[in-house]
This record gives sequence, C-alpha cells and structure tokens, in this order.
Amino acid sequence: MIRDFSSFPNKLFLDDKECDPVFNNSLFGTRDQEWRSLRYRLSPVFTTGKLKGMLPLIGECGERLERHLEKISNENVEVTDVLSRYSTEVISSCAFGVKCDCFQKKVSEFQHYGKKIFPKDTIGLIKNISYIFVHSVAKFFKFSLLNQSGVKYFRKVFKEVLNQRMTQSTRRNDFVDLLLDLKRQEEKHEIFGLDDERMLAQAIPFFAAGLETTATIVSFALHELSLNSAIQDRLRQEIQSVVNNYEVISYQALEEMKYLKMVILGIIFTIF
Repeated sequence: MIRDFSSFPNKLFLDDKECDPVFNNSLFGTRDQEWRSLRYRLSPVFTTGKLKGMLPLIGECGERLERHLEKISNENVEVTDVLSRYSTEVISSCAFGVKCDCFQKKVSEFQHYGKKIFPKDTIGLIKNISYIFVHSVAKFFKFSLLNQSGVKYFRKVFKEVLNQRMTQSTRRNDFVDLLLDLKRQEEKHEIFGLDDERMLAQAIPFFAAGLETTATIVSFALHELSLNSAIQDRLRQEIQSVVNNYEVISYQALEEMKYLKMVILGIIFTIF
C-alpha cells in the first residue's frame, strides 16, 4: 500500500461538488492533488500536542456527565442515550467550539441534526449506495451523501462561531482554532485555498464520524465490564492508582492507563 500508494489515493465516492459540495470538499471526498494538498495541511492538526490542547474541553464535558449521572442515579436509564449525549457534548465542543447542553435538554439541536447528517431511512440508504457505487444515478438525480437540512444547520452554527472568533479574538484550542491557524498561515498563491466552506467541510465529517462510534464503543465496553467483574475490578484499580498520582486526568495520566487501552482495543476488535 505504501509502495503503490499512487494507485490508491481516491475513494469510491462520487466526485461532484455540485451534488454535495460539503462532503466533496472534505478530506474524505477530495481526490488526487487536491486530496494530497489538503491532507498535508491538515495532518499537523492531529498531532499529540494539538490533541493535548483539547483535553481540558473534554474534561469539562466529563464533569457535566458526572453531574448528570448523579442526578439520575436512582432512575432506570438507557446507557446508549446518555453516552450519545456525552459524545455530542465532546465533539460539538472540540469541533465547533460550542456548548450544546445535551444533558439539560430532552433533545438538543446538535444531537438532533448530528444523527440526521447521515440518513438512515430507506431513501437515504438508496442515495448513499448510489453515491458510492452507482455514480451515474447519483449524478442524474443530484443525490448528496449528507442530509442537507443537517448541513444547513451546521453551516449556520459554524459561521457564527467563525465570526465570533474573528471579531472577539477568543481562543479555545479546539478544531475551529486549529483550522483558523491554518487559514492564516496559507500563502496567497495556494491552489486549493482553505476558505470558510472548506473549513466547514472538515468540521462536519469530524463531528459525524465520531458521534455514533464513540457512544457505541463505550456502551459495549460498559456492557462487557458488567459481565466480567474481575476485569472491571482490575480496570478500576488501575484508574484509581493512576488518578491518585495526578491532580487532574491529564494526557500523561491516560498514557499510563495501559489496561484501559487494552480493554478499549479489545472492544473495538470485537465490534469491528
């Protein structure tokens, strides 16, 4: 794959920015030299140092989750729903720089449109299959891979956040800030400029791809731990031991939780 990479840079998706301008401007949808340029410029966004900068944002979401769990401790709850709310909180904070209050509302707008962004009904599945495998049909009917009402909502939110960052000079070290840093660093003669629409095209897949996967993996992990008390006890001991050495759960603390990593990887291998 490395030696012959020049034969594999393009995905199966329809390459038509008129059908779906957001997806086809994202790292998942671009092709050839455009993809190479975009990937080269986005790679520094996901370095260890940049991810460390987002950890305080994740910690704030964890504190809100803890308060919510204390509030519903005497109730029967759907764990997947709670974790879906938590993952929405984390990704909306890290990707869009907004607090969506998923634990305070029955259904937040972010959660609602996040679940809609990849259609799961019959018509949506037909569109998706056409977009991937039957390009002529998708092109003729102007099918889009992403739900356009969801795209419209996230475009509005993203533009509001961009305007706020540009006018108030606020900084959170989230995905929006990192994209703005890239935009400022660009030279004017770049062929593929990182404009607002292209930045949105990176943020939406980042949000959508992490929403269901995070909730699903953690749900399966909790289920398996409930069935295997010995593993649960060993994992709890490791977490308590590491946390006692740190005032807060830092990136270094997470790196020391080797058994936690083994458990999560085991769940991922089981699911996928």
